[in-house]
Amino acid sequence: MVGGRAGARLAHKLRIPVSRHQIIRHLRDAYTAITTPVRILGVDDWAKKRGQSYGTLLVDLETHHVVDLLPDRDRDTVARWLKQHPTIEVVTRNRSTEYANGITAGARQVADRWHL
Repeated sequence: MVGGRAGARLAHKLRIPVSRHQIIRHLRDAYTAITTPVRILGVDDWAKKRGQSYGTLLVDLETHHVVDLLPDRDRDTVARWLKQHPTIEVVTRNRSTEYANGITAGARQVADRWHL
């Protein structure tokens, strides 16, 4: 999957002519490091292995780019990441108490409409 084969198979089923090499090339071209400070951050969990292992997905909601993937859903991990990025003003999140406790007092927390 890492080599682009899964994406190429899906693209083939969708009748999009693309090779696995092209998919990797597009991903490398699309990825850019954070150049502007993140102000509005979306926080949600993602399944590495459903029912067993989860991580945290961080998205810049102004640019709609993934900022980071954290290895777990632990409040300390989220708090550490947020301390390294003091420009964040608003954090949208689900109703997880782990995320609520991990988000520092400097950022305003809101429940996004998907989780209401």
